[in-house]
Amino acid sequence: MFDNNRSAPVPAGYRPTQGIHTQPPVYFLEDLKGKVLWEAMDPDCCHFLRHVLERRRPDGLQMIFSEVKDHICILMLDWYGSYVIEKLYEVCDNEQMEQVVFSVTSDADVLMAVCLNSRGSKSMKKFIECLRTPEQKSHMISIFQSMTVPLVNHKTGVGVIRHCLYIFPEKQTQIFDVIADNLFEIATTESGAFLLREVLNSQVFPPEIRQHILSEIIENVHRLYLEPFGSRVVLHVITVRLEEGVRDIVARLTGAFACMSVNKYGTWIVNELMEIYKKEYTPQIINEIISSSDFPRVLLHPYGKDIIEHAKKHTTGAVLNSLNHQIALHSDHSRSPCHGENVKPKWKI
Repeated sequence: MFDNNRSAPVPAGYRPTQGIHTQPPVYFLEDLKGKVLWEAMDPDCCHFLRHVLERRRPDGLQMIFSEVKDHICILMLDWYGSYVIEKLYEVCDNEQMEQVVFSVTSDADVLMAVCLNSRGSKSMKKFIECLRTPEQKSHMISIFQSMTVPLVNHKTGVGVIRHCLYIFPEKQTQIFDVIADNLFEIATTESGAFLLREVLNSQVFPPEIRQHILSEIIENVHRLYLEPFGSRVVLHVITVRLEEGVRDIVARLTGAFACMSVNKYGTWIVNELMEIYKKEYTPQIINEIISSSDFPRVLLHPYGKDIIEHAKKHTTGAVLNSLNHQIALHSDHSRSPCHGENVKPKWKI
C-alpha cells in the first residue's frame, strides 16, 4: 500500500497509485525499471523486491543492483529500503559486493550518519556480516579506525564498533589500539565506559588486549576518578577483583585518598576499596587520610563524613584507635560556621 504522506522525492513523471487498496498492489519487475530506488522505500514494494532477490534470477538481481548500487546509504537509512538492501548483501556476488563497499565508504560523513542512526546502524551490522573477502574486511576496518572514537562515544554508534570486534576477531588489535590511545575520552562517556567494562569482563578478547586496556585505565586513573563515567570504569576493575590492576590503582592513588574523600566520584572508589579489601588496603587508606593536612576538611565535608563512617565500619584494632584519636584531636574543627550557626560534631568515639 502506498503511503501518500511520505516525503521521499520521486522521478519526474512518476505518480504512485492513489487511494487505499484493500489488497496489496500487484507489481511487475519490468514496470519498476527506473523506479527501484524509490519503490524500495515503499512498504508494499519492498516486499516484492525482496522476493525478487530471494529468487536470485540474474535479470532481476542485476536490474535492482544497477539502480541502487550508488545509493546504498540512502536505503540503509530508510525503514523499508534497509530491508531490501540487507537482502541484496546476501545475494550479490563478490564483484558486486566490491561495488557496494565502494559506495558505502565513498563519503565518510554519510557513513558516519548511517552508523549513528538507529535504523542505519542495524543495516550496517548486517553489511559487516556479509563482507566476504579479506580485502573487503581490511578496507572496512581501516575506515572504521578513523571513526572509532566518535562512534564509541555515541549510544548507537558504539554498537557498530562492538559488532566489528566480535565479527572480525583477527582485526581486533587495530580497533583496540585506537581505543587505548584515546582511553580517557572514551571512558568518560556512558557508551564508551560500558564498552570498556565489557572488554574487561569478556574472555572473547585476548588477554594481551584486556591487559593493554587495563594499563591505560591505570595510567589515567587520576583523571578518571574525577569523572562520573570514568570513575565507574575504575570501580569496575575493583569490583570484579582484577587483583593486579587493583594493586596498581592503589599504588597510583597513594597520596590522593584525602582529596578523593571530598570528591563525589572519588568517594565511590575509596569506599569500594575499603569494603572489598578490608585487610589489604583499608589500613593504608585510613592512615593516609588521618595523616593528611586535609583531614580537618575531610571531617567537615559531607562526602568526607561518609568516608569516615565507612572507615570505622571496615577497620579494627590499632588503626581504628588511631582514627578515633585523630577525630578527637580535631573535634574543634568539626564545628564550623554554616549559615551563621555552629554545626555540632557527629562523631561518636
